[in-house]
Amino acid sequence: MCPGPCLYVTEHGAILILDGFPGSAPGGTDRRWDVIAEGFWEFAKTTVIAVAALFALLVVMLALPHSPFRRVFLRAAAWLLGAATLVSLVYVISPADLLPDVIPLLGQIDDLGALVGAVTTGIAAASAAIGSRKPVPPAADPREIVIEREEGGEEG
Repeated sequence: MCPGPCLYVTEHGAILILDGFPGSAPGGTDRRWDVIAEGFWEFAKTTVIAVAALFALLVVMLALPHSPFRRVFLRAAAWLLGAATLVSLVYVISPADLLPDVIPLLGQIDDLGALVGAVTTGIAAASAAIGSRKPVPPAADPREIVIEREEGGEEG
């Protein structure tokens, strides 16, 4: 029996928080903390596996050139990146700055960073928009590919 609240690790790795009352000691009749701790770790393990599986599915769906999910994702990315570009340009043009322009050098560096960010996100938005509209040509049938050898080449 614990004299007060204490921690106990079971043989399965579950952590017990014992409250010091009779029956709460390891091997006692009160195993409520053991059930809670083991249930939590089972839930955590299941959640990690589910998130990993969804991430793998997302990567596969984005990698498929004819996937409708890819077109929707690229279209949404184009809109979000376009909005980020507009916000960055408004920040550069507006008189309200994070660092006022009266501070030598630092006032211009934040505007320069916002301008570089605007150009970068603008290029990414255009690329995503083009990628969402441009149909991907079907892959060539590998049985129709012919590799021709040059005449007069030495064989090794």
